[in-house]
Amino acid sequence: MGRIVVVATDDFREALEAYRKYVAETGKYARIVHQKPEKKEARKYVVYGYDEECRLGKYIKATHMDLTNLAKHYLTLTRMKVATERLVGTTFSDTIRMALEESMKEKEYLKKSLQMLEPHPIYKWCTSIRAGKGTLGVVDALMFLGFIDPHEATTGAKAKAFWGLTPQAKLESSKKVSARIELKGIAYMIAKRVVMGKDPYYYTLYNAKRRFLMDKYPEKLTFTRGSKVVTYEKGKPGYAAGINNKAMFWLMQLLVSHAQEIIRTAEEYEVPKHYYHIPPKPFDIDAEPEPKLIEIVEKGLSKIVERDSGNR
Repeated sequence: MGRIVVVATDDFREALEAYRKYVAETGKYARIVHQKPEKKEARKYVVYGYDEECRLGKYIKATHMDLTNLAKHYLTLTRMKVATERLVGTTFSDTIRMALEESMKEKEYLKKSLQMLEPHPIYKWCTSIRAGKGTLGVVDALMFLGFIDPHEATTGAKAKAFWGLTPQAKLESSKKVSARIELKGIAYMIAKRVVMGKDPYYYTLYNAKRRFLMDKYPEKLTFTRGSKVVTYEKGKPGYAAGINNKAMFWLMQLLVSHAQEIIRTAEEYEVPKHYYHIPPKPFDIDAEPEPKLIEIVEKGLSKIVERDSGNR
């Protein structure tokens, strides 16, 4: 996969024109990135051109940028609804309270329109995963589609980095963090629901990871939190929770990397895999991992040297 800078400008109209020209003349994928300005600098728009054709249109009549905007808007409406609910609780006027309550319906209206995502394989995958009292759904599909660009995140590792699921993504007061820390929270909530739903595929792998971690840390578990090192001894408070947290973080990474694989494969592009690759759950709600996959996780072999396996 190759990427070039088509243009970098502080004029959005110039960026949009360059974007359209690249797509029209090459037939390949391009995107516009809004870079945060440095102090006293104007906002910069960078147009990146890729050497791949975008095939998202087979499933959804939109661009990956469109889906990102939709996902961002959904998150904005979610935050607004929470804030408005607080205002409703302190509003005495029936007229004003009704107006506020009516404004909160916008999120549900938007959610109904998300049926446009159902033809995409990522939706079918989500609805095959048990989560909470049901399955993952169309909103989860939107989060994956909106924040995993398969032409930029060509590997699971790149997708995980963008979602803040790397050690470098930890918040430190003395450093700027470029990773999407808010996406880390979304990944956590998705993984937590999967564990609560005891999905037969991912919950089994999660427990295999827990067993691996308990074998790896048989006596004590050490965490680095900023400049502090915290140690929990087995059998004492903190140890079991620490094991569970590490296993949960691994599951978060696994789900995001599987979503990346499905999204990129949907556009018929190659997905690098490990020698001990754990594939995404099949589109079967009752599917369980094969014994060899459980063994891979229990032995900690799931991060061995990658190979280019071609299309699935």
